[in-house]
Amino acid sequence: MRFILLTSKPDSPYADTALSYEYPSRYRRFFEPLASGEPMLAIIYEPRSGGRGRMSYVGWAALRGAPVLSPRTTENGQPLWEVHYVDRVQDLPNPVPRDYLGEPLEKWLRELPPENRNVVSSGASVRWLEEDEGRLILELGHAGQLATSPDYAIEATDGEVLVAERTRRVIDAVVRDARFRRQVMAAYQFKCAVTGLTVGSLPEGRATRLLDAAHIRPVGDQGPDSVTNGVSMTPTVHRLFDEGLVTVRWRQSDLELLRSPVLEPEMIESPEQGTMIRLDTGMRLLLPTDRANWPSPDQVRYHQRQVFKGPESLVS
Repeated sequence: MRFILLTSKPDSPYADTALSYEYPSRYRRFFEPLASGEPMLAIIYEPRSGGRGRMSYVGWAALRGAPVLSPRTTENGQPLWEVHYVDRVQDLPNPVPRDYLGEPLEKWLRELPPENRNVVSSGASVRWLEEDEGRLILELGHAGQLATSPDYAIEATDGEVLVAERTRRVIDAVVRDARFRRQVMAAYQFKCAVTGLTVGSLPEGRATRLLDAAHIRPVGDQGPDSVTNGVSMTPTVHRLFDEGLVTVRWRQSDLELLRSPVLEPEMIESPEQGTMIRLDTGMRLLLPTDRANWPSPDQVRYHQRQVFKGPESLVS
């Protein structure tokens, strides 16, 4: 799996956009795999510069296609290059600090004296990431599902072909998951179907910090990345749903909540703090205005039978 880090700062002299990344010739070697058709996954890092910047990994994007010459040049006339993303840069719902729990996530930075890390890393604006580092950043940032799909294991005699194909499949899975989240949240008008809570005035790119797109049939059980296999939920409700502590059922044209007897009151209520998430059996969920995006009865039945921790009499 090929991960590459791309540094992009608010006051950058380069013409970075949500769809492309511009860089000087000295970094061309890092993009050579693209020229041979190997896709790559970029982690976007925002350094601190001029008193601004989060010193965090803030987004990701899939790269495909060989880099091309930029129409711009450096101040002294040297060529600049640009690489294009498959889709727009996706914000990480939770930006991941470079120094996590007091130590850099990147191994090569951990090996440097702390006082030298900022200076040295500023001269490595484009660099490789180890696969385990890239995956960890995506998982800490809640970028999406990185579980291995059943067709991930492939046969190939050529080692380079094998790496390229595995890379392509993982990138495709992450891209599909991001697309799924956007489509589901848009279908539900960026509201939690259970609580009705919204993302407020947050821009769409940051909506995933407050709202999730829950798979009804889990990805690990071959659940499709289609809107009809999704429901928009706040993170807490999503986790309860994935744990089978709540499920849903169709009652004619209403989608109702079902609460498992295993769900303990203290999981959703705190009398001392005066807080409560109302999750009562029979509550009606909000549904998309377009009926074509309503949850599939087949996927709902799967969740009831395979995920829900409750008696069958509740869902019948």
